[in-house]
Amino acid sequence: MPIPSLDPKYRFLLVSEDTCTPELLDIFAQRDIQLDHEPSHLRAITATEDTLYHGLLIAVSGNVLSGLELCTLIRTREQRRLGNPAYIILLGQHKDLLPILTQGTGADDYLVGTWMDLELDWKVRKAVAVLDLLWAGPASQVMSSHPDLLSAEGLRTLLAEEVNRIGRRSGSMSLALLWLPDPGGLQASYGLDWMSWFTTRAWTHIRHQLRNYDRVAVLGNGFLCVISPDLDEPGTQALLDRLNTGLHGYQNPATTLTDIPLSLSARYLCVSIENNYHTLGRSAEILWEWIQTKSSEPLSAGRVGHSGHVSDSLSITPPHMPEPE
Repeated sequence: MPIPSLDPKYRFLLVSEDTCTPELLDIFAQRDIQLDHEPSHLRAITATEDTLYHGLLIAVSGNVLSGLELCTLIRTREQRRLGNPAYIILLGQHKDLLPILTQGTGADDYLVGTWMDLELDWKVRKAVAVLDLLWAGPASQVMSSHPDLLSAEGLRTLLAEEVNRIGRRSGSMSLALLWLPDPGGLQASYGLDWMSWFTTRAWTHIRHQLRNYDRVAVLGNGFLCVISPDLDEPGTQALLDRLNTGLHGYQNPATTLTDIPLSLSARYLCVSIENNYHTLGRSAEILWEWIQTKSSEPLSAGRVGHSGHVSDSLSITPPHMPEPE
């Protein structure tokens, strides 16, 4: 069996009561795909909300929720958001073929009856070919060069969407700019290209620790920007603590460095958004201006944060002092 990649190209989820066999894992590992397993269709709703899955294999048969219903729910949710849809393969019996083909669930492919490993491998290769085009094509202008991260323009569009969504019911959101200081002079030792690659892997590591509906982008100057809906200042502090702790265990498998001390620098803003239809557009512009302004300034070590309120202007409290190193 191939050794699973530490940085797989794509991530799939199998939603089925059947076990995830070594042979099944082998098919996906050969295509550089991480395969997760969730036996409950109901829990799969949360799993696909919290984690970005490029592909889904969904069994038609389910206890509380059928695979057809889950597929329809996921497609409906995708229509409300920018970004690329997941590639969905439905798994069923011959009796399921008619509803699969006629109910308009939005599935991309299907397997019915008793299928061979070669048949599944052919379906997976087809899915990868579609995903490669999807993530590299014009539909991905909101995405960066890495499949898991937005471009700056994509972030701006989604920021406006989140402000509009949260503002309709009055709520809060968090913006965080993250930077990874050069640990131990690695750039001087390995060069700019290597440091860029290393930082991208670290950002990917962070993205996988966030909720699927957190918006994440790499800005032009290398900062990582995270937009977290429905998160107040204590929640933001806890999130940054968790991300920093997760980075402490990050290791670089491509060199002899196995214990690199990493620590995030962060500047964040937590705001409540007023339920006022007339100011939501201006609120989004103000928050985007904050991102642009702060990302153009040198980011000091440690953590600096503000909280406040935004409507047609931004009102913030004095910043918290950087945490001691």
